[in-house]
Amino acid sequence: MKQPVVFLLIAALMSACTVTTQTSVQPKPQAAVVAQPKTPPSKNLGDYALPDGASNIKVKSNKVEFSLGKRDLGDVFEHFDNQFKRKGWLRVGVENRPNRVEATYKFENNLVRLTVKREGNSGKFEVELED
Repeated sequence: MKQPVVFLLIAALMSACTVTTQTSVQPKPQAAVVAQPKTPPSKNLGDYALPDGASNIKVKSNKVEFSLGKRDLGDVFEHFDNQFKRKGWLRVGVENRPNRVEATYKFENNLVRLTVKREGNSGKFEVELED
């Protein structure tokens, strides 16, 4: 046989004898993610800080009375509103009156009402939290 023909025959025989293998990586089973029930934020007004400078503090159940000088009602409400939001409450309603702000907050199926009252221009405030 001629040399080029022999070369083609050898090449054809070698490719026919070549063994190919295929490896595959089996995917690892993923752990099921189970949503843990969230613990609702505290409904205890004592778990929320009073504004700096509060004095003459009287605590009655879920009501706190204090003096704070000539602070604006909106500032005192905002102080508590910010704390509620940071703890996970979603404000779903707010009602402003001249000497009172009432807001409703929701966490899943839990509702609470926060009321911040100011007694005239005396600097005395009353904060109440109700279910």
